[in-house]
Amino acid sequence: MTSTNNMNPTNNINMNNDKKSTINWILKYNRTPYPYSPQNAALKGMEPKQPGYFDGNYFKQLKWKDYQDWGSLDENFKSKLIKTWHDDERIEGIGCNAGFNGEFYFSMIDFDLKNFESLEALEQAVTGWENRNPGISLCPRVRTQSGGYRYFIGFESIPKNWGNTIQFTLTQGGEKSLGELMVGSGGLGIILGKGLKGDYSWDRNACGDVSVFQSPESVGLFERDKVQKINSIYDNKSISEEAREALSFIPVSQFDEDYQGWINLGMACRAAELDFEDWDNWSQGSSKYTNSKETFNHWKTFKGGGGITPGTLFKFAKDNGWNPPKRNSSYQKPLINTSNSQGNVSGNNALKPDNQSNVVPFQRQQPQFNIEDIEEELRQLAEQNLSKSKQQLKLNELARKFNLNSNKASEIFKSIKDEAEEETNLESLKVELEELLKNRNQSLDLTQYLPGNLAKIGEFANRLCLRPEMGLSAFLTVASSLLAVGSKIDLLDYTDFDQPMGMYTAICAEPSQKKSPLINKIALEPLLELQEKARKQYEQEMINYQIDYADWASDKNNPDPEPEKPILRRYFINGGSQAGIRNVLNTHSQKGWGVLVLTDELAANYKNNGKTYNAGLLEDFLTYYDGVGKIEALKDGFLGDFSQCLVSMLGGIQPGVISNYMNGSDGNGHWSRVNIVNQPVSPFLIPDNPPPSLDIKVMLVDFYKKLSQLPRLNLTLDAKAKAGFTRINNKCELYRVGAKTQALASLWGKMPGKIGRFAAMIHIIEQVWQYGTVQSLVVGKATLDRAVKLAKFYYQESYSLYADCSPVKEELAPQLMKIISIAEKRQTAIGASDVKRFDRELSKLAPDDIRAYFIQLVELGYGELVGKGCSLKFQIIDKNRQKIDKKIDAETTVDNGLQPIIDKIDKKIDKISNEPQPNPWDDITHIDDVAENAEQGEKLSILSTNPTNAYTEPFTASTDLSINCLFLSIIPSDSDERPPEPTPTPDPEPLNFDDLKEGDILFDDEGNLHQITKFDTRNNMWQSHRQDRYISRNDISTGQFHRATVEDITKLIKLVIKGRNKIQAQWLCGVYGGDANSLMALAIDSNDSLIEIYDFDYWE
Repeated sequence: MTSTNNMNPTNNINMNNDKKSTINWILKYNRTPYPYSPQNAALKGMEPKQPGYFDGNYFKQLKWKDYQDWGSLDENFKSKLIKTWHDDERIEGIGCNAGFNGEFYFSMIDFDLKNFESLEALEQAVTGWENRNPGISLCPRVRTQSGGYRYFIGFESIPKNWGNTIQFTLTQGGEKSLGELMVGSGGLGIILGKGLKGDYSWDRNACGDVSVFQSPESVGLFERDKVQKINSIYDNKSISEEAREALSFIPVSQFDEDYQGWINLGMACRAAELDFEDWDNWSQGSSKYTNSKETFNHWKTFKGGGGITPGTLFKFAKDNGWNPPKRNSSYQKPLINTSNSQGNVSGNNALKPDNQSNVVPFQRQQPQFNIEDIEEELRQLAEQNLSKSKQQLKLNELARKFNLNSNKASEIFKSIKDEAEEETNLESLKVELEELLKNRNQSLDLTQYLPGNLAKIGEFANRLCLRPEMGLSAFLTVASSLLAVGSKIDLLDYTDFDQPMGMYTAICAEPSQKKSPLINKIALEPLLELQEKARKQYEQEMINYQIDYADWASDKNNPDPEPEKPILRRYFINGGSQAGIRNVLNTHSQKGWGVLVLTDELAANYKNNGKTYNAGLLEDFLTYYDGVGKIEALKDGFLGDFSQCLVSMLGGIQPGVISNYMNGSDGNGHWSRVNIVNQPVSPFLIPDNPPPSLDIKVMLVDFYKKLSQLPRLNLTLDAKAKAGFTRINNKCELYRVGAKTQALASLWGKMPGKIGRFAAMIHIIEQVWQYGTVQSLVVGKATLDRAVKLAKFYYQESYSLYADCSPVKEELAPQLMKIISIAEKRQTAIGASDVKRFDRELSKLAPDDIRAYFIQLVELGYGELVGKGCSLKFQIIDKNRQKIDKKIDAETTVDNGLQPIIDKIDKKIDKISNEPQPNPWDDITHIDDVAENAEQGEKLSILSTNPTNAYTEPFTASTDLSINCLFLSIIPSDSDERPPEPTPTPDPEPLNFDDLKEGDILFDDEGNLHQITKFDTRNNMWQSHRQDRYISRNDISTGQFHRATVEDITKLIKLVIKGRNKIQAQWLCGVYGGDANSLMALAIDSNDSLIEIYDFDYWE
């Protein structure tokens, strides 16, 4: 495993080589390098085995839990921590914690000498264990202060019920502990240091590689049997184990305002033979906790329990739901002193402690209530409109009624209110989750953006097993940088709104996902060839310049100005300092040249922006995006003097890295300027018979050269496009104001400008491909529509990434989507431990929280539960919904191939509201077209309709669409004119395999309905929503599929009327209704009885 640090953080720290090597070894395995000085801690009255450091001359102990998740801390902060902790020679000790480090469970095995009769017995046990398990002898090992051993070892998995530390034995079922096995991040161990009894030091294989084994059981390590056998009919726990379990039931917050109660409980812990660490670790959960020093100082004064018995601890535990184990009193000393000087031990007096009792009295036995009764009353309380004070008083009353601790009742009440709120938000959560899942599989038709052979860019991306949209994004970015400075597109006369041509693009993919070969092929290699040609031209210009300059300088009376010195054009730079980039833009803008910032790793640029000598560089790029230059004055003149510039940026970045910069927010609007393309993890597989080489370099070099030779362009929109852009701008602004986060608001705010840039680039690329130059400077409505689709694509990519980067528990839908993704990858039922292992953010959640997510996913219809309780698991319903299909097929009464599909629509719609919030993009790309066509008296195209996927999504009723489309054929117009007579039945629209797109609906020869879901690039076929059904080019050419006909729609109408399903009728009218010439109108004209379909609003 490699270190998570980019540089060695111990280089500038004062320490010996052994300590430095140990810290680097700890960091290598992504663990926390805690500082230790046991002797200094003891001298200050502190716990010796707690981490501590010197703050000046004061020794302080750490709240070590704040740093146990080392991998989540900022890199710069970690370097500062190491220096603060270890840059003092008085801190001679070093230790670390166990836990999952991203690859395996980094663990420590402590063989404690006190558990063996002698040192010889310890050595014999350790030697025998090593001999039985080859590989153990290679593990790094430390000698502890008491003479025992601490092994460092790795495990691929550990039992689910293990905590941070367990007592282990070398025989299964063994009752005698041989020491501690630390596997969780809360298990700490010292490696080097001066202990109170002796030194901690490396004993063998110092700082060596940690061997990784399958599990503790695979190397003969077993948890000690916690049940102690005694001569009783019951198996009793020791009092310390019982007390430790009881303590875990007591919420520490109960004592936040009860200092004396906290002290009493500490005395009870001491009397119950618990360790100081038990009380201190429990106390750290309180908001009043200060440090271990304070708790240890109190602990030292608890002599013999301080007058309090373990009964106080057990009393509080039982009040909070703990049930003590069944025991035989003849073998266990009673915890309550029931003796009475008067000899009266009958009735209630037996439960009363005498005046000398050391036990806090127990409450009398209360009547038992059903859990459902308690929950019902608390739910009724949650629904009442009470003030906070009255609500609390009522809650206290219920707590007394049901014999509940008031704090426990408050916790349950809060959980019930949270659950009620989640149920209320279930509908909107479903819509948001569906949107996120849909965004994962969105795609573009590259032929709409890349004319002619430029479409081979997408084919090359496919060969790398990348999304074709990544190739398109890289190409558009490079092309934008080659245009002349000052090129722009006028978008809105009302405010003189225009946009320059620069683009910022980030290709987001995991390491080794082939994003670098794509960037090299589309950007780096063609630009290097252009750069070489520019260099040769520059060398020739320099020769001519030197001749001209010599002639000019030799004639002192020459009135001509000094010859201009040539400038070498830089088509791209990989980065630079703030001043260096400014100088390049200064010289290039004077020549009208743009510049591409091309980097393989964008993270390096962002880190460079944060350097002190680059202060303000990030803000400079915000300005450069708008095509605005810099005019900065210094003492001796102007450092930069250019009013315009053109800067584009292209690079790759990893999801885990970009999350550190985005963090679900966008304070300065930088990320709203960046076009992000996400690449899911996919294998790079070479086919058995691969096609020949695909050389696109020559084509790109030629095309890029033509772009670089274009003059300054000033594009405009035609009348239709301007009207469309106005509507788009207004809708984006409304969505910006109503966005739920600042980051999404920034995306909406930049959307109109991005659409304008995309429209300009699409137009320029098509013109140059067709004519070799730009002949027309007017951009049409069709081009604007394609730009809107492209902007939609990038918005949804950013939206998905923001969701993925959002903090845990802040956004629920992204966390649910992560669980679905894990379940899809695992292809089996997953538990809470699987989720914590595979997702860094979700690993911060408690297992119960993750299991609650499982239940919500099932309620939303995304899977099923397996097991129960702590073993509860979630299993995804696969994308083909095989299990649901089997159930639906069994319920189908008419074997027509259509009813199962209609039933699936109904079943999914029943789970959510029939009127979810419409997708904003529907308004922009579809409703505007409806309105525009209506204004011009044009009829809607029925055969080319691309409806919502009726088999995986509910039909979303839009008011504009439903009124116009559902009733045009039956409601008279304002002029009382009758609708025109139906035209003869039209022939189905001819099918072209290359014109098909996702969402298209086709019918086969048997009348079965198929909706296209995606294009299978490997097999060059369209995939139908029906399981294992593909549509090939040959299927289309031989007429095995056709568009909807009147006969097909007639059949559908009959089935829907028979089932009297309002949702199915609404979907059918929305897709195939419209006007008097629609397929529905023609079907009804041939069979009057079918007009009943329009009365669906009155169906029961």
